[in-house]
Amino acid sequence: MHQHFASPTPAATELPRPKAHQPVMPWEPRLEGLLCPDVLAAFDREQFESDGYWLWAGALTDEGRARMTAELQRLQAMQDYMVRNTRWADGIDWVARGLPPPPPERLTAEWREARVCGGSEQLSYYPAQGDMPEVGKGFLNMPTRAFMADVGLFGTGADSLATDGTWPSQGHVPEFAPLCHSPFLLDLATSHPQMMALFGKLFPGERFCIDHANVLNRKQGEGPGRHWHGHRYGDGRYEEHEEDSDGSPNPEFLRRQCIRTLCYPEGAVSAEEGGYGGELGLVPGMHLCRVPFEASFSQADDAAMEQWLQGKTHPRHGTPLRIKRLTVPPGSFISFCHHMPHWVGPRVVDAPTRWAFLFANRTPLPHAVAEREAATTAGEETSRWGPVMPAQWLRRMDAAIARGEHPPWSETARSILGPD
Repeated sequence: MHQHFASPTPAATELPRPKAHQPVMPWEPRLEGLLCPDVLAAFDREQFESDGYWLWAGALTDEGRARMTAELQRLQAMQDYMVRNTRWADGIDWVARGLPPPPPERLTAEWREARVCGGSEQLSYYPAQGDMPEVGKGFLNMPTRAFMADVGLFGTGADSLATDGTWPSQGHVPEFAPLCHSPFLLDLATSHPQMMALFGKLFPGERFCIDHANVLNRKQGEGPGRHWHGHRYGDGRYEEHEEDSDGSPNPEFLRRQCIRTLCYPEGAVSAEEGGYGGELGLVPGMHLCRVPFEASFSQADDAAMEQWLQGKTHPRHGTPLRIKRLTVPPGSFISFCHHMPHWVGPRVVDAPTRWAFLFANRTPLPHAVAEREAATTAGEETSRWGPVMPAQWLRRMDAAIARGEHPPWSETARSILGPD
């Protein structure tokens, strides 16, 4: 969904920013035995470059799987508590922050419970704009999300995000800023040696940074899957051809990539195979065509995709391109090139919550690297950090590190969270 909104008004920047001592989430000891070494060692680089994906089946140890599931459940409980108990309608002072208030009809307890609680991708709201209709199940618009990232929705009393007293507010919600709410996931995304080894196999000899990291829980009983779609690398300027063309297949695996790694601690198996559905579908080989499917196939169902694939062959070995639906056992990861078309199957009516997390990493954007190098040469000050993590949280984390309340950033974390 691409809509452009104005930044918060100047009045918003005049609000008191969070004090440097506003606490970050407490540091937690690392879980050393997270992954099974033999699963990491089995990675086949040649096969990954040919297919565009790799299934790390059963990668999590029993302890790692239990911890990942518990962490996703904890984040969901935190977010649901905020959604239910924050006084969105009569407590948060939207005007003082220069923000458009959420639609009042979406702030009733009934709406929030039915539409927003229990899963991910429920909170966002995009108001009607021009010829684009109102979309989104939730009530948080983009200006509010931008404000949460830059300034933080901090306040006192009713004019703040609700917490149950067992965790400090991070001025944001877990779905959009999970690494700020979870030292465990922050470690996995930026520093854990086994996860760095896994990511390093996807980007051999290349520096990579976080493109985004999101909770992808699916609420209990949520049935619809996701249509076939794909994603651009950066803003799409590096795609090799027009978005509605058939593409120019290239057997070479390009070094410039964004690779998504999905974690399913409890697995994802189709209903046909006795599971609850929600399985991932891919088209192995289509990653070599660099088609920006986000626009071309945003509403493609199976029939449309099958028809589009007719006559198309794998760029490397000439075999017909086919849809592949993956059976994902518990404790597994799937890594795949994010511009490759992918799909999520529907879930059965009585399906329990599906717990999942997404790590999306990419090589630095060439134009951003050039701009930063030019600014440095010109003597201009540049940011130490990339745009993914909330700026207000980074300031508070640096303060916590300076006070000795959190371990210093590792060299790896500085690289992964740093600018392009």
